[in-house]
Amino acid sequence: MRGLRFTVVALAAWALTRCAVMFWWAFTPYGGAAATDLYRYAHFATEGASSGLFPWEYPALARMALGSSLGLDISGYATVYLLLMLTFDLAFTIWLVRPRQQKRSPAGVWLWIATVPLLGVIPYTRYDMVVACIVALAVSWSGGRPRVAALLLSVAMALKLWPLLLLPLLVMRAQPSERRRVLAAGLAPWMAFELVGYLMWGARSLTAPWAWQRERGLQIESVIVGPLRLLHPGADPIEFRFNAWETTSPGWLLAILAFVGLALVAAVLMASCRQLTQPRLPNRQADQIVASAAVLTIGILILTGKVFSPQYILWLIAPLAVSYAATKSRDVWLFALLAATCAATTYVYPVLYSQLIAGDALSWSVLQARNLLVILVVAVLVSRWRESLGMSHWRTSEPLRESEVTA
Repeated sequence: MRGLRFTVVALAAWALTRCAVMFWWAFTPYGGAAATDLYRYAHFATEGASSGLFPWEYPALARMALGSSLGLDISGYATVYLLLMLTFDLAFTIWLVRPRQQKRSPAGVWLWIATVPLLGVIPYTRYDMVVACIVALAVSWSGGRPRVAALLLSVAMALKLWPLLLLPLLVMRAQPSERRRVLAAGLAPWMAFELVGYLMWGARSLTAPWAWQRERGLQIESVIVGPLRLLHPGADPIEFRFNAWETTSPGWLLAILAFVGLALVAAVLMASCRQLTQPRLPNRQADQIVASAAVLTIGILILTGKVFSPQYILWLIAPLAVSYAATKSRDVWLFALLAATCAATTYVYPVLYSQLIAGDALSWSVLQARNLLVILVVAVLVSRWRESLGMSHWRTSEPLRESEVTA
């Protein structure tokens, strides 16, 4: 009965918060400004290449999905798209509620229910909701269902590029005898989708997403832009390029930024994978290593990336919610920091965005405060990851049962 009461309360809270988001979208001037990508998808799906909005920046599967209009007009496409994102949101919420029946912490449920609506309508007008939920499920199932987890991650890789970085964690989390099959499960579907894309659109289908990311400048919301503008105010003009407002920063700076980000990610992955190969590692610790390393990797990508769109925060929230739900974690500080980051992000975009582009000092100050919150979030994630590598509280003087350890 207690579990049923919690489920009802959680789903009621989900419904109320999402209704509030839809109300904000429908009755404020900011909702439409945040839905530009959705209408770009709709024009592409209904008008095809003639719309001039072909989404080359996305991998093949994303292009196939976004280009499926199902015979709908622009308004119908947008409505169906919105309902689909809400369905993913609700399904993921229900999946998070389920562990409560096993007397797990409800923190993950409340993290997801409370923080996602603070991002406004952005989670429902981009398809990052789908990618974030799939990655979170893959992280959650990395221990018990490694090949299923790898298949899910492969689908996420076919929708966005960044989940590829998490594949080593899933491979090393598996039993040694399973690792090759897990690697194959993680690569085969992704490669198959890319092959279909090649057959449909030619060689450009394979290279366009990578070229798009390589050629981009520094998006004005990226964390590094604040210090650069403080050191050299007005040095780099703001231009609208690649469907975003960017600064035309020198190539050497972007190369250094990419190198630092990839080096930090590599360090996290190597340390985590080395720990996952330790003999008789408790399964609970292995699961926590995968979850904390995955979230930290995403945090580093956001922190050091030259592009930082509001929906990227979803990449963090979904796997963190799974991590919370699967343990008895109640990291109140991280919860509060994420909530504040989401609220500040929505205040920056779309509320203050026009003033930000115009160079308004107050708007830039709010953006830098948001970026400081992101830095604090990543600092907490580093601490959580380091704890997972040691996790002395998992150690016990009693012998571990065979089911409690990895090989």
